[in-house]
Amino acid sequence: MCPDLNFQKKMDVLDLIINVLKEHEENLDKLADKFENVLNKLFSVENKISNLNETFAQFLFSKGINSKYSNQVTLTECEGWTEFKDRSAGAHTVAFEVEESVFIVNSSLGDVVYRYSEFLPELKVQVEEGHKQYVVKKMVFDSPGDLYPIFERQLKCGLEIFVKGSRSNLSDKERLLHLTYHVNPILAKHWLSDELNVPEENIIEGKLSHPSL
Repeated sequence: MCPDLNFQKKMDVLDLIINVLKEHEENLDKLADKFENVLNKLFSVENKISNLNETFAQFLFSKGINSKYSNQVTLTECEGWTEFKDRSAGAHTVAFEVEESVFIVNSSLGDVVYRYSEFLPELKVQVEEGHKQYVVKKMVFDSPGDLYPIFERQLKCGLEIFVKGSRSNLSDKERLLHLTYHVNPILAKHWLSDELNVPEENIIEGKLSHPSL
């Protein structure tokens, strides 16, 4: 066989291989473009799903739905009554109670609960019987801050409190007077309604029922 013919055949085969490779390269480029388009569409769908989940969560919280998707609330403790009153004005629900000599008020506004608490004072007075009068020998209270509600008959927040007293004999002439202070639930509900601008039917004596509290 002629050498020129053999060379030409080899060149023809080489051209065929080059054309096949070019065709495959073009097909790979097309496949890469299609794959990129598919990825972009997937990212777009993922973003839409994420936005939908966020919108759905906001809807649940705005409606105050108590479900497994929205069972968390933020509890904010207020140091003073003025702050609590400002934040709680027009609350959906208000609950109050006395627990271990502490007056506690909770107000619910959607996914936020505000809380105010204040100790009810307690006073012990040891007196000695004199000729025509009693002499105070000792007065015991928890802190100087207790003096205001003791003498004013109201808590620092302004709620009226009522005193109950008991007496025990220490000796023939010495007595121990024990004064404790209490909240009247009916008056407390009426007072809270005026202070917070909340209807009395939305004020309960007890706890707010929520799994996060």
